[in-house]
Amino acid sequence: IGQGGHIHCKGENVNLDEVRRIFFDAPRNMPVTVVIRKHPNAPLEIVNEVTEAAMEAGLRIEFNSEIPPVVPSITEP
Repeated sequence: IGQGGHIHCKGENVNLDEVRRIFFDAPRNMPVTVVIRKHPNAPLEIVNEVTEAAMEAGLRIEFNSEIPPVVPSITEP
């Protein structure tokens, strides 16, 4: 989760609805862990929304603060 609240998941920039879909589409026959990396200035409400979505989907959550996240900048024309 980037400084501006942008979410990068599975190699792509996604919005919160897409994250929820990805979480609920995760395989049920094997354990899945969501690793959340966030910029130190990432909006807390976005971090909480992503965390809650993973919990609602029944996925394990791990916070990783060892490697700073690299989230591509999104610029609008």
